[in-house]
Amino acid sequence: MAERRVFKNSLYYMVASFLPMASGFLLLPLYSFYLEPEGYGVYILAYSFMTFLVTILSMQLHGSIGRFYFDFHGADKRTYLSSLMLLLLVVSLLGTLLVDYTLDGILQWVFPNIEEKYYNIFQMAVYIAFANILTQAQMALLRVREKARLFMFISVTVFLIGVSITIVELVVLKNGVYGLILSLVVQSILSCLLFSLANYDYFTIRIRFKVLEEPVRYSIPLVPHALAGFMFMYSDKIVLEKFISLEMLGIYALADKIASAFKVTVNQFNAAYSPVFNKTAKKSKELAVELSRSMASKLMLILTIGMIVLGLTSYEFVYYLFDEKYLDAWQFLPFLATAYLFRALYCFASHGIFFDKRTVDIAKITLIAGAISLGLNILLIPMFGVWAAATVLVTSFMITFFLALYFSKKVFYVELQYPYITIMIVSVFAALMAFFVMNNWLYTSSQFDALYIVLGKILLSLAILAWLAMMIRKKGFIQG
Repeated sequence: MAERRVFKNSLYYMVASFLPMASGFLLLPLYSFYLEPEGYGVYILAYSFMTFLVTILSMQLHGSIGRFYFDFHGADKRTYLSSLMLLLLVVSLLGTLLVDYTLDGILQWVFPNIEEKYYNIFQMAVYIAFANILTQAQMALLRVREKARLFMFISVTVFLIGVSITIVELVVLKNGVYGLILSLVVQSILSCLLFSLANYDYFTIRIRFKVLEEPVRYSIPLVPHALAGFMFMYSDKIVLEKFISLEMLGIYALADKIASAFKVTVNQFNAAYSPVFNKTAKKSKELAVELSRSMASKLMLILTIGMIVLGLTSYEFVYYLFDEKYLDAWQFLPFLATAYLFRALYCFASHGIFFDKRTVDIAKITLIAGAISLGLNILLIPMFGVWAAATVLVTSFMITFFLALYFSKKVFYVELQYPYITIMIVSVFAALMAFFVMNNWLYTSSQFDALYIVLGKILLSLAILAWLAMMIRKKGFIQG
């Protein structure tokens, strides 16, 4: 009965999380036609700034709810939750007001190339962050209460309203980036109100900050870990703003967003496989390793084929689905996608670390990779621009994999079929290089028409896939 409830709740949560992700991808063509690259670049920077504020001002207190919720009972539970929410409200509100008061100076220092006409975009992002901080805690409470169906209903309702507002603002009112950020304002306020109402009965006027000593001690160490994750994902865009135009930043950000479809695939696979791995490892670590060897090989093969297809069609994909202002995104798109090959390998390498409850090692991996990512971006972007940012992103994910491999050997080492995986990775990079050269040569030459170009790319991709198929037919590969 308990297992059935877990799977049922997981389905509700997957729907709640998948719809916003899906809409993000489906709305990208709309963004490209109704947003200038400069406007999209500003939106990405404002979103990065908002994410940073949520990371800092929340003190990661919402992370303690899942851990301490069951330590309190009856009236004491309501006292704990009310005290936590009041502390979160006061700290985040004071932080928000301070950031708002000093916003002009912050923007001049952090984003020196942003024009003053866009400052109100960042001001709205500050208050979106405040609402999101409160929403995070309410969502965490609803999850721990196992109200998955209500969680899904609220999420889907906000999603549908948000998409409607976005379409009206962009297509009908043509408000550009201001309409896009206004849609986020409405969604953040609505989410905060609805999730708070769903938990209304779990709060009281009785406040005792003393009960928060242990939850606060639990949460604060999570802030550096979250900051490292932020640096890992956003430092490229923050540094790029200082050395390239906002238009070019918008093009790069669009390519990065499309490529992250592979990240979503890997993360969803990992979320589904992790409990299976843990359950198997409790019975037999050897069986868990064998299962991982098989599953990793299959996932890597799927990703390899997907990335070769993406490399084959990246120019046409961007040309036909997006506005011509964003056409240059095709160059970065396939290369950025390769980062998630290493994300997949990291997930498999880190399963043993999580199983042995060595989360401190996970924090070390994130901190080291985040610091290296920031340092390399600061060093290389001034010299090589967007290509440096793309290379650092792929390199950073590769570093997380090798670090996970290193730490896992000290606890629970999950050895995969690395010779065959290496063949697949080499195949991907060889194919992408070939397609990149082909696109740059053929599409700039008047001697070739589109039909010959497409036929040439299909023949080349078939040759690469045939070579890959020949390699993977060796005994022992993709077992099970």
